[in-house]
Amino acid sequence: ANIEHLELRMVPPFDLTGEMRFEDEQARRPQQPPARPGQTQEQGQNGAQPAPPPAQPRRIMLRQVSGNFGQMSQADVGADDTLQFEKLQPGLYHLTLSWPPAYVKSVRVGSTETEGDVLDLRNGPAGAITIVASSATGQISGTAADSKGPMAGAMVALVPEPDGRQYFRMATAGPDGTYSMTNIPPGKYRLLVADDDFNMGTARTGNGLEDYADILVSVEIHPGDNLTKDLKARATAK
Repeated sequence: ANIEHLELRMVPPFDLTGEMRFEDEQARRPQQPPARPGQTQEQGQNGAQPAPPPAQPRRIMLRQVSGNFGQMSQADVGADDTLQFEKLQPGLYHLTLSWPPAYVKSVRVGSTETEGDVLDLRNGPAGAITIVASSATGQISGTAADSKGPMAGAMVALVPEPDGRQYFRMATAGPDGTYSMTNIPPGKYRLLVADDDFNMGTARTGNGLEDYADILVSVEIHPGDNLTKDLKARATAK
């Protein structure tokens, strides 16, 4: 093939700086864990007010869209809401936050803003980034059943569309077969009842679900949604 005018750019590892912006106060601060009962009682006997639990660190993770799920870079978000990643490689990344229910709503690089959690660094650094976070999530509930009826203890999986937000969730149905998932970031997903053949590793990226095509239920979550989706398990071979 003709390879004239082909340009190969060698981009060395680079640092990336940025800042966080928040649509609401719940997205800004991690939920504080409750004080330990023993600690509270001891301090109460001494007449002192219980000490507040230590603040949870805020971290943001970068994971390559087409890379290994276990390979990622992370950076702490400072008290002034700034962040810095070090020695990144060019690529297309998903951004996730360590303090639910906060999620990445949009990313701005320079004057270009993109909805969702994808950060495009395929051409290397393009200046500082601004990450907008929100806590306006949705929820889903329903019943998981097979040919005999509701399935107690069924494993329900919420998987992302392959080109969508990187968010994966599992829930266990109760004795009556009902399940519930809360704090789901807006986006397009698929729901299914997982079985022993379910590959969690590939499902996290929305792939490897061909054998479940007849039971997949597509859902789109918007902020504040409260959806009901009943699910059917895959038929087992006799």
